[in-house]
Amino acid sequence: MLTAGDVMSTPPVTIEPTATLAEALDAMREHGISSILVKPATAGEEWGILTKRDVLMKVVVRDLDPEGLGVREIMNAPLVTVRRHWGIEEISALMAAAGIRRVAVADGDDIVGIVSDTDIFSAAAAQDWRGARAARKGRRRRWVASGAAASTVADLMSSPVLSTKPEASVREVMQQMLEHGVSSLLVEAEPPSGRGQGIITKRDVITKVIARGRDRATTKVSHVASFPLRTVSPETSIAECSALMSKARLRRLPVVRDGTVVGIISDTDILAAVEAHRWRGRRRRRPALFMVADVMSRPAAAIRRGATVADALALMKESDVNSVLVQPDNTRGEWSLVTRHDVFSKIIARNRDPRTTPIETIMSGRLSPVTPDTSLWDCSARMAEAGALLLPVVEGDTIIGVVTDSDIFRAIEERGWGVD
Repeated sequence: MLTAGDVMSTPPVTIEPTATLAEALDAMREHGISSILVKPATAGEEWGILTKRDVLMKVVVRDLDPEGLGVREIMNAPLVTVRRHWGIEEISALMAAAGIRRVAVADGDDIVGIVSDTDIFSAAAAQDWRGARAARKGRRRRWVASGAAASTVADLMSSPVLSTKPEASVREVMQQMLEHGVSSLLVEAEPPSGRGQGIITKRDVITKVIARGRDRATTKVSHVASFPLRTVSPETSIAECSALMSKARLRRLPVVRDGTVVGIISDTDILAAVEAHRWRGRRRRRPALFMVADVMSRPAAAIRRGATVADALALMKESDVNSVLVQPDNTRGEWSLVTRHDVFSKIIARNRDPRTTPIETIMSGRLSPVTPDTSLWDCSARMAEAGALLLPVVEGDTIIGVVTDSDIFRAIEERGWGVD
């Protein structure tokens, strides 16, 4: 059985938390990687990770200028880790459950390597795919850098798009991906079933086949691919396309004009444009003065300190949310947050019992509540300071809702930008 020690990339590429986003992108480009580990700032702090998806979701989606942003502002922490002896099927299952594409390999307190979905894909295919992928990415990056400023999907999309038949085997699809150095294939429509086009990705192979121990030679594409096909038009702006990817948790979108697929755009294409300064975003200006009351979400999912992780998970399921707020002990205390990612990285990955683990041991953040009449600019500044994606909204001593970065983004997108 192949293990993390067999397939991991070593040594991991690291950067200081005080570095800028531009420095991190330069390091990622220099090493041909799509993520970089962020060292702890002080002893006792957690390692973090910065990925190209973070750039997409936290910079491009918010239409920010990537120059001048710090790594600490957009990195994810703590790392999800595994041990050298973990098998690739076990790691694939963890990636599928946590919704991540890479894990760090820990040896005691040291991080000794990284296992990515590309490492697993290459190992499962018994063929090193990284060379072909790197060459393709290099050609794509040079093509992006040679063009004019990009503003729409049409400026960055790849064309033509490779496809496969729904009755093809997963093994055949993997070989086709390997030959062309691509991470996805369109799946042709099935007229008899009435099902339209779909898409099969490298991640589908890892999370739906390898993680479940299914036979790649007998599993058909139609049993693994995603239907129906989610698409975008060529005229869609880069920021809007990034927002669609972020909301749907997708890494690529086929581009359709008049009912025909004319190309495909991926997060890699967008990141290449950011690196080449073809997409610069807006200067960080203050949003027009809307109040939190205009955009806040109701109701808020909140839980009291002293509850267990299992209680928090039950509330997440009941409220259909991915995080719950943890109320302070007193009216002047600070709020905290427990997310599904906290549960995966601090409970499941470490084999702890959620029924007996208090939420205080895994909650994160020191969130200052806002009031309904707080301006969105002030609210955004507090989020940035806390490194949070949401804040509780209180009226007196009562929580009445939450405001998220998505709420603010939608308001700005609908009403435009302004200055105080």
